[in-house]
Amino acid sequence: MPPLRILNPMSCLPGRLAVTVLLLVAVVPHAPLLAQRAAAGKNAAAEAKAKEPEPEIPALGKAATETLVHAFTQAESWSLKAITLFSLGKDWHPVAVPIVLACLRDKDERLAAAALELLRRMDATSVQQVALPELVGELIGKQLKKKNVLFAARLLETLGKMVPAANAQDRKGYEEWWRANEKTWAPKAWEAPPDAKAEGNGKGTVVAQTVERAFDLRDSGLDVAIVMDSTGSMQMVIDTARDAIDDVTALLASIAPKMRLGLVHYKDLEDMTDGADVLVPMNKNQKEVRDSLGRLVASGGGDLPERIEKGIEKALSKEMGWNKDANRLILVIGDAPPHADAEAGLLEMVKRAHDAPFQDQGKPKGKPTTGPKPKETYRPFITSTIATNPEVKKSFDPIAAAGGGTSVAIEPIKKVDGKPVAGQGLSAVQQVVEQIMLLSFGPEHRAQLRAFVTTYFEYRDAGLFK
Repeated sequence: MPPLRILNPMSCLPGRLAVTVLLLVAVVPHAPLLAQRAAAGKNAAAEAKAKEPEPEIPALGKAATETLVHAFTQAESWSLKAITLFSLGKDWHPVAVPIVLACLRDKDERLAAAALELLRRMDATSVQQVALPELVGELIGKQLKKKNVLFAARLLETLGKMVPAANAQDRKGYEEWWRANEKTWAPKAWEAPPDAKAEGNGKGTVVAQTVERAFDLRDSGLDVAIVMDSTGSMQMVIDTARDAIDDVTALLASIAPKMRLGLVHYKDLEDMTDGADVLVPMNKNQKEVRDSLGRLVASGGGDLPERIEKGIEKALSKEMGWNKDANRLILVIGDAPPHADAEAGLLEMVKRAHDAPFQDQGKPKGKPTTGPKPKETYRPFITSTIATNPEVKKSFDPIAAAGGGTSVAIEPIKKVDGKPVAGQGLSAVQQVVEQIMLLSFGPEHRAQLRAFVTTYFEYRDAGLFK
């Protein structure tokens, strides 16, 4: 098979890669100005989440599965391998069994966790079709010996679906069954489901695009600027962002080894001269951003709107030291909408950054750039938004629309026993990390990324790896 062609996710645009995703995270609404709306918003968000169907990856035929297998062989880091693995979904051809085995046998337990979760999440019929003797032997002969409680419990659950004929309940039962059946064992014959992506070689599908995007982040690099509202209501959010830095680095830096981080904070003009300031320009040392967040003390504020446009303007400025060849993700973390008198200029600035990148995009006022295009055409700055309160999200939706991005909501951050947590069993840190990953890749890749992030947190917290 020829080498996998890594497609540019926005290949319709010429020139060097210059994609910036602008993420506006609204968390912990001002009190008491948003108290009533926060309560209503929480209920609405919970209802919407309950109605939202879990994303699914379509069944893959042999050719599409082979494309992902080939991509796996070109992945150097554990995270690239894991994302490629999760791109297989719940129904795939047995030709991918060798890469599942490779992950199970890898010294990096994060890959073993990914392989087990891939199998555990498969449909009962499809997991029986990939139950080749070497895979069953590996699971029973070696993997069942692991002492991690979560891994062992989920492996027994997986084996119950994979080889129901064993009718076993524990390691001893499966080992006895396998000794008696190993020489004659054969999996259920593979049958392509009616909706399998069996035509062609699978390139161009969403799952293939996920892998292409991951390789693009690896090859082109990633600059991430955190733009933080530092007014009085934001301390819990600042602490959460600080705690999330290590996990963001662990997951994204493995995909994009050239990743750099920067930090901007903003307030109202009454609380800070110019409304915003660069605390850490783009830097390979993620510890500087984490330490700077640790020193950042929320203060000021009092009224609802904040000077979001000043934070964005600083983030887009030359002072940040952007790499024009890298992917760029700007995370504007705040808990309030922009000022009404600044909204038009903000939307114009974001739209101009999308339509004419690197042409005074940091200035919120003035007419859009006209005249001949520069000799070198860059990709657009993509602006996306994220909010925890539906009412705040409404003010962010137009920003995302102007920037060609997406508007997403996460749940409000709360404290239990003094530690930030969130509803539905997801920690505040996990929510932030999941959304950063999602907006780095795009919402169409939600299924793979959610499986990837959830597996990382569940098995790490269970002590399988540090």
